[in-house]
Amino acid sequence: STLYSVWVGSAGSGVASFELPSMDRIEPGDASQSYVMHKLDDTHLGVGGSGARMPFGCSGSGCLSQTQRDGIRAWIEAGAPEID
Repeated sequence: STLYSVWVGSAGSGVASFELPSMDRIEPGDASQSYVMHKLDDTHLGVGGSGARMPFGCSGSGCLSQTQRDGIRAWIEAGAPEID
């Protein structure tokens, strides 16, 4: 799908993030090298990124829970397969 290719790239090829071009938005198979995980975990500044935590403007219970983030992390680690 178009959304998948915007985030993961064509056939999982990777798409550089705007805020940290040296890191892909999602690096299939490697959550630690996926900028979106750093944004969700609020560790993006520590890897040279910028901007606010995702979802934008979240705080406390408005942010994704550890369980939700771990689900996304597991999907990335599994190769970020496209889901129909």
